[in-house]
Amino acid sequence: MNLFGKLKCKKQGHNWNGCKCVRCGEVRDEGHHWRAGDDKLHYCTNCRKSEPHVWDGCKCKVCGATKHTFGDDGFCIHCGQGKVVGRYAGKRTELRLEHCSRCGKKTPHLAVICDNPNDPNYGAAYRSDCIPCGGVPFCPKCNSYVSATLTRNEFDGVESAACDCCGTVL
Repeated sequence: MNLFGKLKCKKQGHNWNGCKCVRCGEVRDEGHHWRAGDDKLHYCTNCRKSEPHVWDGCKCKVCGATKHTFGDDGFCIHCGQGKVVGRYAGKRTELRLEHCSRCGKKTPHLAVICDNPNDPNYGAAYRSDCIPCGGVPFCPKCNSYVSATLTRNEFDGVESAACDCCGTVL
């Protein structure tokens, strides 16, 4: 950075803040403060250096970013977390594996979770429906169990369901 800072660092040593010297601006390859950037890279908040993620299952060992790989059943093949199948104002709908109070089996459930940080119920599930017991539809376009809106044709009374995520008629 400046000549005075470089001379002071040569004489007294560097004043490191993680990976960067606050006096002269020199960067070392240790003490980085990693933060997730995108699907491929994480970056250091001090020096802006970027490197590829080091995945251990669905979590990066360096920065803690997550990238789930969902199977055909809608659950991550590494950690078992369910796929988010819908987002609404202040809520998200995701798949969870839970014990059903009706059938007693550990089955996929649709859970509507409060997603508003200002709500006192933040993170709480509003409802949790057993998919086998409740007959929740499977959307081929979303490749998962979804919540659907039922409509009735006024001419012949036939019901149809549309996926709340993508609008596909089920």
